[in-house]
Amino acid sequence: MPLVEDCAVLLHMDEDQWTGAPDEVTNSCTGHHGTVAPGSATTVAGGVRGRAGGFSGAGCVQIADAPELRPTTGVTFSAWFEPQLTDGTPQGLVSKRADVNVDQSFSLILFTGAFVWVDIDGNDNRFSAGSAVMAGFGAMSPSSTMVGYRSIAARLCTSTAC
Repeated sequence: MPLVEDCAVLLHMDEDQWTGAPDEVTNSCTGHHGTVAPGSATTVAGGVRGRAGGFSGAGCVQIADAPELRPTTGVTFSAWFEPQLTDGTPQGLVSKRADVNVDQSFSLILFTGAFVWVDIDGNDNRFSAGSAVMAGFGAMSPSSTMVGYRSIAARLCTSTAC
């Protein structure tokens, strides 16, 4: 099965630079390109395969909602990331939401004790991926900085058939 079969969003984040211009972050699967909040993100050299997105504060790539971006039976998402835990503040990796607990479908975040957490329909349905997922990080405190890129994938299903 090809990696991009039934793909809705694939962002390499390898553009030369981001300025906040509409649709400047290219989606390789569909025409739903992303826009960066100005001043909060840029691309940087030294990613896993060339350039990578570099985010600070509330930096993110936003993609406008569309019916084909609303999963009905399940969703699989993955990301390469280079975590920079400095104060224990949650770091979002992948989300489908308008804002924290506003029109939220799901979020994959790095949080508390350097664990990956999944929120479904808001943070009252929060699940930890456990230490097995983060085993490559070793023992971490919220003030530690993890060095190097990591890969994570998650699959959320509405039934056992997914």
